[in-house]
Amino acid sequence: MRDESYHLIFVGVCEGEHDKVRERLLEHEGLAGYQLKVREYITCRDELVETLFEADLAIMPSRSEGFGLTALEALGAGLPILVGKNTGFAAAMKKVFGGESCIVDSYKAKDWADRIKKVREMPRKERLDHARRLREEYRKVHSWKDQCSDLVERMLDLNHGMYDSNLCFNQLATRCRGDSHIKNDRVPFEAEHPKRYKNRFFNT
Repeated sequence: MRDESYHLIFVGVCEGEHDKVRERLLEHEGLAGYQLKVREYITCRDELVETLFEADLAIMPSRSEGFGLTALEALGAGLPILVGKNTGFAAAMKKVFGGESCIVDSYKAKDWADRIKKVREMPRKERLDHARRLREEYRKVHSWKDQCSDLVERMLDLNHGMYDSNLCFNQLATRCRGDSHIKNDRVPFEAEHPKRYKNRFFNT
């Protein structure tokens, strides 16, 4: 963060822990106070969307993560992403064409810094186009309908086939419809507002 044009939005702090976390982060050489925003866990979807709109890149440098829903939300918003290798989301992306381009196969800070810099140095249009292609490739492999269908089948197996699978799927799809994390018609905010929020990074 020695480059003063970078900004970090750190999300996931417990209530009342802002100052403590902020002080720890500012102990790192090169990070100035004006470059840092610290926020609590986000529980409201609208607030998450607004936060993603502030960023040019979402990073999830977790050493271990069951899945990593935030990365999926960022991908759905058309935002470039970088994720740690030992996460469920990374495992899902390995099945996607081009998906390994967003996986950082290292825990070293320098390697993460190099990858962030590489993304930043990409022309803005190229960066957005790559994120869109990745989103579409993800949808081909992990479609909402297929995921719902798989869930229904697992539920039916647990209940020994007591319910009609088509009926269960239709009911589940009706409830889930409109809440998909990956949407075709989403236009990234930075494409609509290219002069706002440049070089800001979202970390959770």
